[in-house]
Amino acid sequence: MNIIKYINSINAGSRRVKFAFGACLFMVLTAMALNPLRLEAAFKDPGYLARPAGMGGAFTSVSGDISSAWYNPAAVTDIEQAAAIFTYSKPYLSLSEVDISMSYASYLLPLSKYGIAGLGYARFDTAGLYQESTLFLTYAYDFKYFSSGFNLKYLGRAVTTDIRTVDDSVFANGTSRSAVTMDLGFYRDMGQGFGAGLCAKNLTQPDVGYYINDPVPMELRGGVSYFFGPEDIDFLVSMDIASRNNEYNAYLGGEAFFNKRTLGARLGGNKNEVSLGGSYIYRIEKSKFDISADYSFSWPFFVEATSGSHRLSLGLKF
Repeated sequence: MNIIKYINSINAGSRRVKFAFGACLFMVLTAMALNPLRLEAAFKDPGYLARPAGMGGAFTSVSGDISSAWYNPAAVTDIEQAAAIFTYSKPYLSLSEVDISMSYASYLLPLSKYGIAGLGYARFDTAGLYQESTLFLTYAYDFKYFSSGFNLKYLGRAVTTDIRTVDDSVFANGTSRSAVTMDLGFYRDMGQGFGAGLCAKNLTQPDVGYYINDPVPMELRGGVSYFFGPEDIDFLVSMDIASRNNEYNAYLGGEAFFNKRTLGARLGGNKNEVSLGGSYIYRIEKSKFDISADYSFSWPFFVEATSGSHRLSLGLKF
């Protein structure tokens, strides 16, 4: 039984389900004659976080933000206080017969001269069909001339069956799979506002297949950024190039912070979508406690009948 037949068995006659899962960048379902139930885009980053998504995904060389841990763990070494972030997202809102949601949470703790460490969890869920989850440990250290970091990741995926598919031979060994892998990143502050980052994700290319081998492809990302502006306004522009499974993409984004860096606006895009977003940061006077809210809206180029993708992040520094 191939993947198209499986989707049909869950939602018979649903053309929108097949279209959505064929068109969406991060959940392209390809019928493989020799590989039943292969998700070609398994564990491909769907854009969990609001600030990076608002910049079109160009975040490999952006430092000093807890969101950086997901894109390049080496870029978090200049975070000076404990930080946490919580994100909820609704990709392709209003897409008929498809209910997709994403959630993300992470925490980072500086360890003084011993670097910085953290813990995070990300989940992608198509209700009643397919789920992916990633639990990860982050560690990074500044080596003076550059910083390096890694994410040690536990990957889990599961398919929801029904009475018509529960006894299918494809699931003879169960409906869930898990594996361990890691990301390795490097970051360098080039001076005069320039930064550069490089990250290799899913280094071990672990097998998460149900029937035959289905390795998670390694992704290579490189990026440069430039931070500039007068005292009352800060500007940041960033660009990434990524390669995954012989597929290439370019990401470009920019943002501006003003009003004593309490308000932010951003714009970005890549070959699949265009995005915009905003931020509000509330600082408690005479304390190190900050609360930030980030929102992003992304409009896909290849998915119709949708109200776009919406992401909302709540960040804390303490």
